[in-house]
Amino acid sequence: MKILLVNNNVHPYLNLAQRVSFSERFFPLGLFNIALYLKNMGYAVKVLDAFASNLDVSRVRDVICEYRPDIVGIANCYYSAIDGVFRISSACKQVDKDIVTIVGGVLPSYVSRDLLARCPSIDYIIRGEGEQVLYRLVEALRNKTSLTDICRLAYRGPDGTIHSNDGRYELDTFHVDPAEIPDVFIARYRNHYISPRMVMSIEASRGCRYACHFCTIRNFLGEGVRYKKPVEVVDEIDGYVRHFQLKRFRFIDNTFTENKEFVYSIVEEIKKRGLHKKIKWGALTRISCIEPALLKSLRSANCFALSLGVESYSQETLDGYKKGISLEQIQESFALMKEHGIKTKAFFVLNQYAFRTSEEIEDEIDKVCCFLKSLRPDSLGFVPLLLYPETPLFDKYVQDGTIEINGRRSLLEGRLIPSRYIPEKTVFDAVLAVYKRYTVGKYLRKARELPRTVFMGGH
Repeated sequence: MKILLVNNNVHPYLNLAQRVSFSERFFPLGLFNIALYLKNMGYAVKVLDAFASNLDVSRVRDVICEYRPDIVGIANCYYSAIDGVFRISSACKQVDKDIVTIVGGVLPSYVSRDLLARCPSIDYIIRGEGEQVLYRLVEALRNKTSLTDICRLAYRGPDGTIHSNDGRYELDTFHVDPAEIPDVFIARYRNHYISPRMVMSIEASRGCRYACHFCTIRNFLGEGVRYKKPVEVVDEIDGYVRHFQLKRFRFIDNTFTENKEFVYSIVEEIKKRGLHKKIKWGALTRISCIEPALLKSLRSANCFALSLGVESYSQETLDGYKKGISLEQIQESFALMKEHGIKTKAFFVLNQYAFRTSEEIEDEIDKVCCFLKSLRPDSLGFVPLLLYPETPLFDKYVQDGTIEINGRRSLLEGRLIPSRYIPEKTVFDAVLAVYKRYTVGKYLRKARELPRTVFMGGH
């Protein structure tokens, strides 16, 4: 059976992306993991990165016509990608009605029944991490055996009834070999993102021990954290350096620095191989997982940037999210990182569901920008709150009437779940306003730090 995995070509936060340029393209590491797992199990599998190659649905359809897969798996990485999922699955059926279409990702995991009811061209949905579920599904389709024992699979029965199996598989090893990229990715579309200037994603662990009330990670990946061997992690980095001359890397673990001994082992392995002289890298982590000795160790291995979930300037809001951090910790952590020469990215969330009027939103913009001045992050990630079903915040806002329980249907249209009080346009206008004020403030701050002669020249 020939399998084609497609990375959908849609920007995150579609409405915002219409007015803001998103230049960063992410390597589809999840699809690469799945492809290698299936390949190791003996299946012929290819990956088409339509996002990196900027392919519209008609060009994706051309590839499907040429490759003639038996199965097409479509990644739904962002909520705004759902329309592309519908159109790609429909294109598959137009090419050959017998092509099996499978969809995976965070959004499909939480609205699987809704998606199957809405889109007849989607045959199966994988809920959660996909390697073992997809493998077991492919095996069942090949051998024509029952689907009832395949955990985390949603599908239609012979009578049209929609089923969603419970249970969970947890992959013990998810090591990847960079040398496999030329064989796995469809050749003429892979050079768009495998270039020396690319920032490559590295996954050293899966999962998160924390339970923030807006987060989907624990439901998606299960409780606890699973780790690769530090040697395997550095093997991957070394492989990308040797095969593709890559120099910049990003650890995408949810809390990279939580397990300090694990991080110290990775740092020592990087330095032992001399990679710290060849690469720069960054990571995602938590405010509560920052301390001076750790930062010193990271910097010694040429870690140059850390991204942290600040979420809010308000302690009341942080407590409501169950973040388990304080404003003092946030400010101390950012000061420590600057002290150790590590660049910072601050992630904030605009919780549009917490407001009743546009005036309250304007006040929120002012307070966010004021807090940003105190932190002075090198870069900013500021997005609206993306609610998903089965999260505590979703349940809270349904109960207090801020959202309707059937508001989840808007996710199937690539839109945010609507607030009863704040229009979506107001939400995205507020996000853009913060970005503009942050950018202007950062520009003025840099201008004040430049020598006076820079501004006097030419006068």
